[in-house]
Amino acid sequence: MRGGPIGLVMLLADKTFKEAKKLVEGSDVDLDVDDKEANKLLLIEFDKYDFHFSGLKSRKLMREELKPIRVPRFFAPLTKESSGEGWKYLIDRGLTAEDILASKVMVATLNSPWDVAEAVGKSLNVKGRKKITNLVFDFLKKKTPLQQDQIISALNEFDLDKRFAIPLEEALVALKYRNRAVFPVINHGKVYGWVARDFTGKSSLKVMNSQGPFKFTTVWNFDAVKNSSQIVICEGIISALKCGKDTAIATLGKMITDEQIGLLKTTEAKEVFICLDVDAQAEAIALKQVLLASFDAVYNISLPAIKTVKCPACGGRHDISNRDLPSMTQMPCGNEIPKAQIAYLFKKADYKDAGDYTHEEMKRFIQLAKVTDTDTFLFGAGVFKES
Repeated sequence: MRGGPIGLVMLLADKTFKEAKKLVEGSDVDLDVDDKEANKLLLIEFDKYDFHFSGLKSRKLMREELKPIRVPRFFAPLTKESSGEGWKYLIDRGLTAEDILASKVMVATLNSPWDVAEAVGKSLNVKGRKKITNLVFDFLKKKTPLQQDQIISALNEFDLDKRFAIPLEEALVALKYRNRAVFPVINHGKVYGWVARDFTGKSSLKVMNSQGPFKFTTVWNFDAVKNSSQIVICEGIISALKCGKDTAIATLGKMITDEQIGLLKTTEAKEVFICLDVDAQAEAIALKQVLLASFDAVYNISLPAIKTVKCPACGGRHDISNRDLPSMTQMPCGNEIPKAQIAYLFKKADYKDAGDYTHEEMKRFIQLAKVTDTDTFLFGAGVFKES
């Protein structure tokens, strides 16, 4: 069963998503469950179910063999010329042109079934290309799995030659990732998966990953850092790029597996900096104790507890910390907002993570980590290192 704590409350208390979210976040929400019903819930044999948080690694996927995957021929390097909208999105997120090119970001060159028909069926006549268009629409409508036997069956149904199977499969994959910046996950020169971010702001799924166990058995940017003496561990790719394209990796989630740690041990790293998101500090502390057994020095980077909130006065977005707010807080725009209203806005907003800062700001946070990391300050860098 999926959904983490919110999904669990929705299921057991029969609450809507909004009600369950408020309850999990600590708001005062009444549950219509009497003592008898509550006691019944305690008798559920939870070991029969697989509850997991969104960031927890799936055991089933982790058991899959890590294999290189084929990059569709209909993916192209993302440049200002190939996708102006995608390029602008990444630049607006604070990445440099050098970041984008060094990361080998890709973009789909197909955006519609008609594009697929023109690309795959360019040797066919108008009638043949129309068949391919209808086939693609059929796949999109039925959400048929992208498997070779399914595609060959569809080609037979539309009276098309099976030689189109492989290019059609690659075209359907590219179509799935249209309007997304596709970051390949490369290990020893081979692509094992990719992470694709929507750059239109219109998709309900901001991030889509390719299938396979790559998120659990490798890390993004491994080849660039394997000979570095310093490594910064981040959750996401944007955060890693802000921390340095030559020294930072992305684990693609809060939970880091033994396989990923084992991969980091094969590098030349002497110093490791942990830069997980602000809401994952418990995971960061636990990870530090594990890494200190294998690396000379490990530091936790402390990001400020700052959120970006929408100003109710001017409509702009401002960085706010909830520490020591006066009764009337003057926003950067000059307008004064009551403390209670700021506290409410702060609770609803997300913390700023590494990906929200500039390269220069993250460089300073990394440098400060040796001073601000509590364990290191009190006991020294290698105090937990096994002898």
